[in-house]
Amino acid sequence: MAVATTKLDILNLALQACGASRVGSTHDSSLAEEADFCYSHLKRGELRQNGWAFARKRKLLPASSVVPDFGFATAFPLPTDCIRIIKPVRQNLDWFLEVHETQLCILTNQDSAPAQLKYIWDATENLFDPLFCEMLAYRIGWHIAEKVTQSNSKRDAIKDMYVAFRREARRVNGFEKIPDKEPVSEWLTGQQVGSFAGVDFVNE
Repeated sequence: MAVATTKLDILNLALQACGASRVGSTHDSSLAEEADFCYSHLKRGELRQNGWAFARKRKLLPASSVVPDFGFATAFPLPTDCIRIIKPVRQNLDWFLEVHETQLCILTNQDSAPAQLKYIWDATENLFDPLFCEMLAYRIGWHIAEKVTQSNSKRDAIKDMYVAFRREARRVNGFEKIPDKEPVSEWLTGQQVGSFAGVDFVNE
């Protein structure tokens, strides 16, 4: 489960993975500054790649006051902390992501305001799972390893550790995640009730 982790903790784990000394701040060494420089980008990339339980969030989205020019009835601007949306498990969902009025929005004809959104947010370090912390640390270590170690074998070893922690973090996250209920397909429903009226098999 989550522990009291800070950004500096993760950066120090990355430095240790490269064989460098820990620091008290990101300005204590050039290596710490290198790790700090890539931290936010790599953190957001790792959050986006998986539906981490600790980073799941939900919000009611108000509709934009400006209607899309054509094709859709409503636009819902995404939250500023949104890393990745979790699409509802729903048949024939017509959500479409597109920039509208300079903001990334959900364009749709189905949902009336407010729209219900589940998403992965740019979570703070105090919520991170311990396995995610180690995975991210080795990801940063792999990124800066060549400059720190000048050793391809050391860089590859750090990469292997990153891959191992990523696999384990995703495995544990998968066990803890409660999946949404799968919808019953129109085709299966038609079989059960003995009617296929209104079912478009071309688009199924």
